[in-house]
Amino acid sequence: MPLRRLSLSASLRPTLLLVLILAFAGHGVQIQGENFLVPIDATMQREDEVRQKAVNMQDVLEHMANAKNPLNLVFLDACRNNPFP
Repeated sequence: MPLRRLSLSASLRPTLLLVLILAFAGHGVQIQGENFLVPIDATMQREDEVRQKAVNMQDVLEHMANAKNPLNLVFLDACRNNPFP
């Protein structure tokens, strides 16, 4: 059995695929058509604080695309609203 694992591992090395997985469950906001993920410790009282304290989802997706990974997966469970009047 160990010999089989060794030869299987050796045969997979040249074609090993890398996968980037992003999983987020929490709060999101949409401000002027842009979507942001809100960190758990972020405190925002005004809309203008969102760009400084939250994470722009488009930036995240661009970074993932630029990484040239063979596969990127995003699991996103977030409401998306603008809590600022």
